Amino acid sequence: MVGRTLPRSTVVHLGLEQPPDEDDEHEYPPDIDARLPLLEQRNPEALMAVLRDAGFERVRSRRLGEIDRIDRELVDLIGERFTYVDRAWQLKNSPAEARVPWRIQQVIDKVKARATEKRLPPELVEALWRQMIGWFIQYEEEKLRQAEPEE
Repeated sequence: MVGRTLPRSTVVHLGLEQPPDEDDEHEYPPDIDARLPLLEQRNPEALMAVLRDAGFERVRSRRLGEIDRIDRELVDLIGERFTYVDRAWQLKNSPAEARVPWRIQQVIDKVKARATEKRLPPELVEALWRQMIGWFIQYEEEKLRQAEPEE
């Protein structure tokens, strides 16, 4: 970076000047989304150079915005799954019916296979699903206990 002049918006994002006006646009390199993950893994110094060139705060903000969007979608999907679990306990007769080991394993096997297809660590997906399934089982058991007739 020695002897190199940074664009004004990059200098601003590095905290060296006042913030840019709203109409001070800075374009990202067209391939920035493809370059960032590779650079993170292989060359942290190159990553920092790309971030400086692209305007670190805008890249960071964009990434955080996408993570927030994904989190919202995940919560929505978990909510949708919850509605089915909330209906399922009503078809059962006792808390003992909430835990069905063969079905738990079937679900775990399916999500691990999907994770592998998507090049995700299957251990991560398994851990997440086991936690979620465990919570849903406890929820069902409690609902079923509450629904049991008192003797």
